[in-house]
Amino acid sequence: MAAAGGAGWVYWMLSGRFQPVAVKRHESEIQRLLEDSAWIPAGAGEVPVWIVGYRDSAALQRYLAEEGPRLRAAGLQPRIVMFARSDRDGTPLSTAAERATAAELWRTRDPELLGRWMAAAPRNWTAAGIAGADGDPRRTRLVESGRELVAALTRRLRASGLQASYPLILWRGPDGGLKACACADARSWPLVRDELGAPERVAAEPTSVGRPASAPLPYPRTQAGGLPYPSLPPIPPEAPERAAAAAEPPAAAPPRPPRRAAPRPPQPRRSDDTLFY
Repeated sequence: MAAAGGAGWVYWMLSGRFQPVAVKRHESEIQRLLEDSAWIPAGAGEVPVWIVGYRDSAALQRYLAEEGPRLRAAGLQPRIVMFARSDRDGTPLSTAAERATAAELWRTRDPELLGRWMAAAPRNWTAAGIAGADGDPRRTRLVESGRELVAALTRRLRASGLQASYPLILWRGPDGGLKACACADARSWPLVRDELGAPERVAAEPTSVGRPASAPLPYPRTQAGGLPYPSLPPIPPEAPERAAAAAEPPAAAPPRPPRRAAPRPPQPRRSDDTLFY
């Protein structure tokens, strides 16, 4: 009995806890919640894969960068749903810029905005040009809509044995049943990939994370993946007389005579009984 329990614990630690789960309860409610959310398409496929997360999640950033191309290569359509986390014990878990951007995405579902947001480091994102959500009842309500969606999904998925973590991935399997993965740990990603039939190796994509294949990049990409050197205007030519003057070597300065030390005044000498100069 103890051996069986130990083997089960080993399986759970090494594999079981990373496995996706089949949603057995509240399936239609979960599907309706996803459909009614402000999801943003990140590909042209027809089969949806729902990806729920918050911006300051390193796991979400990495999942979209690494697994997003694989999903698109398999003809799937990542549908990204962003939310701003609620406060915990009075401590804010989101910034004003994050709340403003989440509200704007729930209002517009703009893939261009999502692409720019995901391309910037969270600490550098100021939500410039986006109206703030704090103090604006309509935008505050949009922020709360994202939080209510996550709370509702969490309650319903718990009934199927899944403790939600982010990114939260949901999709329909080959049998039509809804499946879900709390994919904060990267060891879950190959299992989801296998379930979806996504390839392990894909060619590099020319577009940024969170941007449809038809949308342009906000900046040209270089060979190394960084920003290009700026294009500077040409330097205007100098006047001929100024250029000639600059080309001539400067005249040598006349040699300066060596400096001679000034004569020192006589110093007093003491004799045996007389002081004189």
